[in-house]
Amino acid sequence: SLIFSMVIFNLVKNDEAYQCYRKAGEIASSIRRIVPSITREGMKILDLCEKIENLIFEKGGKPAFPCNIGVNEVAAHYTSPFKDESLIPENSIVKVDFGVEVLGYIVDTAVTVSFNREYDLMVKAVDEALMDAIEFIKDGVKAREVGEVIENKIKRYGFKPIKNLTGHKIDRYMLHTGKVIPNVSEVNGSKIEAGEVYAIEPFATTID
Repeated sequence: SLIFSMVIFNLVKNDEAYQCYRKAGEIASSIRRIVPSITREGMKILDLCEKIENLIFEKGGKPAFPCNIGVNEVAAHYTSPFKDESLIPENSIVKVDFGVEVLGYIVDTAVTVSFNREYDLMVKAVDEALMDAIEFIKDGVKAREVGEVIENKIKRYGFKPIKNLTGHKIDRYMLHTGKVIPNVSEVNGSKIEAGEVYAIEPFATTID
């Protein structure tokens, strides 16, 4: 399960970067609200990807990367190939990951849609981990400290954070720029700095 958010520090409101991030964020936010209603059991994964990417264009942005749909044990990064016939199964948990780009400024976000009540608590755990991380992150904190906040919340609900998937710093035209936000407390000495943009990406699992 995963839910993403963007965190932007100290951008001047009349700057191009701020205005572009704001527009991209508004587009992404509007689509996030739509995703649960257009995601259905039995539909083709490729059809969902195309609907989301078309919505991005219609609202004035560009897809920052191909829409990814992770179903059940597929945590992330599944992009439908050409003529993909894969379907969203019944009683599944679906992670819808998409990005919006405006003049090279990228917003990276995702929505988790659960068709199985057994997963509802895991979605809640990840959602709360994200909110805790957003409240905690600020100029000068270490990335591993943000990871510790995420890890503690996920474990408190009885789930396990996924160690080898992380959030990341974003720059113009660059989705991944080197700095990461881990989902666990680890040896990571990098610090968050004012003016940086991050995608925070808590991941939880029931699998050892």
